[in-house]
Amino acid sequence: MQEKPSDPVVRYNYFKSAHKKNELFPSFDNLTVWEYQHVVSSCASESDLTWAREAINTWRPDWRIDERVVESTSQVWYRNSPIPFNNGFKSVLEGGGKCGPRSSWAVFICQAFGIPAIGVGQPGHACVAYKAADGWHVAYGRGWQVSRLEGMSGPDFLAGVEARSHVTVFSQVEHLRWLASTPASNEQAAAVMGVARALAQSTPATQIDLTAAEKAEEAEADPGAKSASTSRPLRAKQASTSTTKPEAPFRAVPSVIHVEAASFAKMGGQVSYGGLQTAGVWVHDGFTGGKQVHFQPHMGSAWVDYTINVPATGIYGLTMRVAVVNREQVLDISSGTSKLATINIPNSYGLWETTAAVDIKLSRGTQTLRVSTPFQRGVTLRWFELKLKGARL
Repeated sequence: MQEKPSDPVVRYNYFKSAHKKNELFPSFDNLTVWEYQHVVSSCASESDLTWAREAINTWRPDWRIDERVVESTSQVWYRNSPIPFNNGFKSVLEGGGKCGPRSSWAVFICQAFGIPAIGVGQPGHACVAYKAADGWHVAYGRGWQVSRLEGMSGPDFLAGVEARSHVTVFSQVEHLRWLASTPASNEQAAAVMGVARALAQSTPATQIDLTAAEKAEEAEADPGAKSASTSRPLRAKQASTSTTKPEAPFRAVPSVIHVEAASFAKMGGQVSYGGLQTAGVWVHDGFTGGKQVHFQPHMGSAWVDYTINVPATGIYGLTMRVAVVNREQVLDISSGTSKLATINIPNSYGLWETTAAVDIKLSRGTQTLRVSTPFQRGVTLRWFELKLKGARL
């Protein structure tokens, strides 16, 4: 499914370099050695890990807020993938998959950004456990009470996490256990272990709802499908707190109409699932500056209207700067009731790509162009341009 990961020294140096370049999330600075283990142990190749960060930063930078990249698992189409998994984790995002590939993706994308994550087994299902700012959570499955990870039950795993949080006591207990394992009489070993157990039980346990799970309603379906599961909400999204620098003003080019995606006059659309969907598009702060528009996946329809001033009647070549993670995505261009063109978008694997030029005929003067999507997997738009090819006076 993907390249083999590097040896431990190469992997250590890879994450060290990514950390120095501030590519990992800030929480990486505060992990314990045990937690670091569940980052650098990723089964993915360095090339896949690097691509994952670039793709999220480009295609869905909003998931960087509150370090919520685990939510990208919702974009792994829940189905039997029609393509082979022979292009690394790009294949998983493109082709989809059921609980196994979705679990693998969730672990992978968290680790790519420096978030500890572990695959979780549940009866007839697989999902993920990951560490957020407020502790460990299980997501895209049921709760801890039916989970197994690290060779233990979910409650036992949480008990181990709790024990490690009491650093001094945990260290003393582990030293006593080591001492009890050294050559000694059974009575001496039992006495030492008795002290260790007493110390371990001396710290109060935090009360945790073992039945809680994030995105439980998506355990066996794409977003919006009905489920009998009870889901613990993910932490609420903040208002945009992007500190990205503003982009330099676009330099005008003669005979080219440049339109920023976020400069639309109106937007609208029809939701199909409800829930997190809204009747329109989402505007995100770009990772490297400026704004971008995201046409939500699974919408009945979504559209934005742009008011443009056409300097001359003629044929214009239309190109669009887009990022998608699936094949066979499109954007329709229309004016009033007339469809002018359909832009076919090749899979850019989450990175920016400029579409091939498509000719459309425009009349001189101020007019409205509508960019819309049918029911599909989602498109991020940065800008579009209209380049005059031949004018008619």
